[in-house]
Amino acid sequence: MKILDIENISTLSIKVTEKIEKRNLLKFIRTTIFNSEVTFSKNSYFYFYYLSSSSTYEIILYEKSLGEIILEPFLLLNEIDIVKDLVLVYITNKYFFVSKNNQPMILKKISDTSTDDIIIYLEQIYKIQEYKLIYVNDEEITNLKKSDSNLIKCIEYPLFKKKSFTAFIIFLIVSFILFILSLFIFYHSNNIIKTVSPNTIKEQTFINHTKPLDTTLDILKHMSRYNIHINQISFINKKIKISLYNSDKSKLINFALTYKKDIIIKSIKYDKDRLLHSMEVIIEI
Repeated sequence: MKILDIENISTLSIKVTEKIEKRNLLKFIRTTIFNSEVTFSKNSYFYFYYLSSSSTYEIILYEKSLGEIILEPFLLLNEIDIVKDLVLVYITNKYFFVSKNNQPMILKKISDTSTDDIIIYLEQIYKIQEYKLIYVNDEEITNLKKSDSNLIKCIEYPLFKKKSFTAFIIFLIVSFILFILSLFIFYHSNNIIKTVSPNTIKEQTFINHTKPLDTTLDILKHMSRYNIHINQISFINKKIKISLYNSDKSKLINFALTYKKDIIIKSIKYDKDRLLHSMEVIIEI
């Protein structure tokens, strides 16, 4: 069985207002992946988990060719040592992995991230307050890869059904032909002769994205200086959209003015019932 390292795995976090209906769920997940910046192919598969504490769908995306594979983080699941409803947080040099009842919940790549930062991320973003930290070194991971112990199977889904992928390829080819045809008509009508060299489509490997996590942790640290709280956070096209609140409007403004990166303030409102000021901002990742 092939073991897939963390470098060949991509993850997505999707914030929702409410849990998606089961009949629409897979379509929602697939559409989310298609609209994201991660690389995928006809061999892509995904696993997902819904965290009710933060109303977040966690998606794990990877490539699966012929034969069975196991994701390296999933090797940490141990059916023998399971403690009912206990949240386990495994911390390695390259990622942290959260599970409960032997179900993967969260997987995030890290780079020089301290345990304190991970705890802030868990408690403020995912609203997880009770958990057990487990530190795993490189030697232990190597031993797990060599182990013959029973592996826990997790439900995975193909990104493309066979028919849908064929339809997707046909759509791309037709779109490409129409694009070339429109270029020809445009240049011909303007009496311009140019040679158009279509870009060759190459299969790409997954890229290790740790910047969104690092930026989010940096924002959380800056917020703590002003005792500001998060109402909602989402990641859209290399931007972080955050809704913040505090009883003191000046703290919200000072937070925006003193942060090291440019912040776009979309709105500032006052809730008379809660006696709180709220501010919506956008930050480039």
